[in-house]
Amino acid sequence: MSLRNRLLLVTFLESAATILLERGIYFFTEHILRFTNAMNLGLAVVFGFCYVLGALGSQRISDRTGTRRLVLAVMVINLVLLTVLCFVQSVAMIFVAMVFMGLLNGVKWPVIESYVSAGSSGKGTSDAVGYFNISWSLSVPIALAVVGPLIYWRQGTALGDAALFLMGIALSVPAFMLTWTFPRHATHLPPDHPQRPSPEKLARLRRLLSASRWLMFAVYSMLFVLAPLMPSVFKNLGVGINWGPAASGSLDVMRLMSFIMLRFWVGWHDRRWPLVVAMLGAPVGMVMTLLSGSLPVVLVGGVIFGLSAGMVYYAALYYAMVVSNASVDAGGAHEGVIGSGFFIGPLVGFAGNLIGAGVGDPMMGVVLGALPIVVVCSVVGWRKLAWGMPGRVGG
Repeated sequence: MSLRNRLLLVTFLESAATILLERGIYFFTEHILRFTNAMNLGLAVVFGFCYVLGALGSQRISDRTGTRRLVLAVMVINLVLLTVLCFVQSVAMIFVAMVFMGLLNGVKWPVIESYVSAGSSGKGTSDAVGYFNISWSLSVPIALAVVGPLIYWRQGTALGDAALFLMGIALSVPAFMLTWTFPRHATHLPPDHPQRPSPEKLARLRRLLSASRWLMFAVYSMLFVLAPLMPSVFKNLGVGINWGPAASGSLDVMRLMSFIMLRFWVGWHDRRWPLVVAMLGAPVGMVMTLLSGSLPVVLVGGVIFGLSAGMVYYAALYYAMVVSNASVDAGGAHEGVIGSGFFIGPLVGFAGNLIGAGVGDPMMGVVLGALPIVVVCSVVGWRKLAWGMPGRVGG
């Protein structure tokens, strides 16, 4: 098996294991530990804050330890945490585990992204980022689809409630074994390589990168307003624990479809209009999901949100890897923006709860709480796209 295929398989396995905790944990805590929406939002805040710290420190840590050694160490600690969770599922242990999971995953993903894109330029970077995106996003709806049955499958013992964490172990062990076969360090193109973009093109790409990161921050803030509230949304619609997590994956299926389309259609490269479309689509999808009260409309909202999120994520990672020559630091900045959304989104949810008490509608309060972030990021993103770049906004 080639190195790229091994990297993509590790990406798939590790993403699935991550999603079981990163998204599935809210269904576990709501159903098993009887968490309220506020407690789930608090758990998401803890995870997001620690994810940012891990992502921003990933370059510094990898410089000291080496890239392969760092990923292996993260996997070992993750396995230890999952093993502990198999036997201890108290409220305190869940919060402690999410602290470490946030830190470790924030460190891990920038290194994997660097491995995937290193040594590529131009179309090679687009191909590498495309296959990476398809690999991790394919695992998300699959992982969410099994969360419900794993939680529902209880045998009246502590081990019965451990099925979710046992699945994480089953996915992480083969990923660990494959990672042993990676080279010790990712190999990058030299700065003066002829395939590197010209200074003029790099200036344009930096504007597109800046705009896409602002929009990605807004999108991931919205996503992690949605994620802790999804159990409540589907429960109120009469969708039980068996199907709720899978139904919440509609946006992830469409994000995957977006990644597949963007991988094989390169017409969006260096253009602004796809980001403008995503800028409009993501908040529309969030509003439909939280306010409609209708299952079909909620699912359509997830579709719109997923397509928009896919465009913004792909653009941000592609431009980051081209501009920064696939450095771990570029991946760290990318994941840092995502982690900031993980952190800020639930805080918006808390503010929304307070607003909701005033307006008499908790979900309307959440939407109103998210509005300032959406407006600010959209305005800044628009300015980056419309000013200081040659050509029309649609160009």
